Amino acid sequence: MTRKEQEQLIARAYEAAHFDERTPEERGFGERFEKEFKPKLIAGIGFNLDVAEARLKRKKKFYALMIAFAILTSPAVIFLQNVEAQRAVEFWIYALVLLGIGGWSYIARKRPNEEDPNHALLLGAVLERFGCAIGSGAALDHAAGKNATIRPDHTSLRILPEYVKGTFDGHVPFTAWRALARKKQGKSSTTIFKGWHLAVDLPFTFVGTTVVYERGARALYRKSGMSDVSLEDPDFSRRFGVLSSDQVEARMILAPDVMHHLSETSQRFKEGQRIRFGSLLLGFSGNSAHVWIPSWETSLSSWRPLEPAVLIESLHDVYEELANLRAFLRDIDVIAESEGFRAQAAKNGAAKAS
Repeated sequence: MTRKEQEQLIARAYEAAHFDERTPEERGFGERFEKEFKPKLIAGIGFNLDVAEARLKRKKKFYALMIAFAILTSPAVIFLQNVEAQRAVEFWIYALVLLGIGGWSYIARKRPNEEDPNHALLLGAVLERFGCAIGSGAALDHAAGKNATIRPDHTSLRILPEYVKGTFDGHVPFTAWRALARKKQGKSSTTIFKGWHLAVDLPFTFVGTTVVYERGARALYRKSGMSDVSLEDPDFSRRFGVLSSDQVEARMILAPDVMHHLSETSQRFKEGQRIRFGSLLLGFSGNSAHVWIPSWETSLSSWRPLEPAVLIESLHDVYEELANLRAFLRDIDVIAESEGFRAQAAKNGAAKAS
């Protein structure tokens, strides 16, 4: 197939594809997609074909390098096996693995000149509908290493490009990063968490530190100086563990309506997920909350501009993820309005005034 035929084929696929509005948040976006975005996506087909060809060339170079390495070094490996130099053979295997990982990272990494401007344009349009915006520099701004009162215990924590910043419903300000945490165990590495990390600004300040975690959290980091909190709700206690440096404050925070909301939230996140990496974690300290929400999708930056049907489906995924985040932030807002939180806020305010 010639290049011109490829472009025509993809253009026809775009003409046939339509954004079907499935949720109230998507209402009106279909018309905007047809009139504003589709012409720009069609105009960008040539650019994205160039990007695909450049990545294919990198793949071919990588495969050629791997084959050459295996062919050139296999005689030495056979010799080492014959003389029972098992340690040297292990080093060769490690070298092959490292070469493969490094080479694949080189292939997969986007170059600045390969960024399709339509990607940021469409993401921005979706985020606008939720009153949010996209940011950059996530790795520099991510607060988990310094301020988070709770987080998945990890060997490596990768913050994926682009983060969301806003105030869903004009209430609590937040920043949400997409995070991937892995833990090295012996010679292997396991994914401990995949999903969202939210830093939420609260309208009042806590005296102590309280963390809430789903039972079964495999790896957990939290600040020292906290002890277990016993609560009267047996259903909540089966689902969650609670640690705090201030037992009285923790019990005021976790009023019955708060525990009910957290139990419902946990159940909602579990429904419909194919695979769940990690557990729901919450930490309250100072005037902020840190929340870790496991999510299989985290598809915010998925971009397949040469496959119109896939691209449209990924936009639906972004809408769904943002709706889930908004629902959770609404829960936080409800929790912040609970009797326990209001009482604690009043107490803290009175203490400051005196």
